[in-house]
Amino acid sequence: MKYIRLESPVLRRKELDFEAFGYDIKRTLYLVPPSELRPKSFWRVFDSRRTRREFKALGKNHLSALLWYSSKTGTCKRLRSGYLWQHKPTPSAGGRHSIDIIVCNYKRNFDSLELYDPISHSLGVLDIKRPIVVEKLITRIRKIIPFNEATLIFFAAQFQKTLASYKNGESLVWRDSGALLATLYFVSEAMNLNCCGIGITTEPFLSEALGSDGLVLGTGGCLVGRRI
Repeated sequence: MKYIRLESPVLRRKELDFEAFGYDIKRTLYLVPPSELRPKSFWRVFDSRRTRREFKALGKNHLSALLWYSSKTGTCKRLRSGYLWQHKPTPSAGGRHSIDIIVCNYKRNFDSLELYDPISHSLGVLDIKRPIVVEKLITRIRKIIPFNEATLIFFAAQFQKTLASYKNGESLVWRDSGALLATLYFVSEAMNLNCCGIGITTEPFLSEALGSDGLVLGTGGCLVGRRI
């Protein structure tokens, strides 16, 4: 069996220069911060979590709470290098948080992709030049998981965010992706939502749809919806 051997990461003595990918945002939709969830035992959430593959449409309040409790920035500080370090509910190597969350509600249309801003708790509606690529991606996912009204959440990784701080840091980005998926699973369970991971990386479709020229690469994602 062949598999890719990833080298062990090493923290750089001096951080490399890094410039974040500039998403083409048409307009911003601010989300209403969620009210407190009904208390649910931490251990009960772990015990009851299941991968569930039937979905009813998410409301705006559900999506807001899901993003808030899984990915909202709690604290941040500017490092000497100029990089904005952030602390979120989901752990990330070195606080780099190289994975951006892209929300897709395909029921609207195939050019509706929205970038989550964890600081302002808002969605930036992206200007997608090739909606046909998004349609192809959703078709590919449907062949793996026949879903109905689910909201799709894609993970868009800016590898250089992590590689600027770590030599051989590719495995850290993939571990960040797994940590984010697990967090979304448990937050969904706490909210009585259904969640199922996407079994593909979403490449090359996501990077083509974003026009990132490889600066942003898909590292998976999940489907989320209300329970039927």
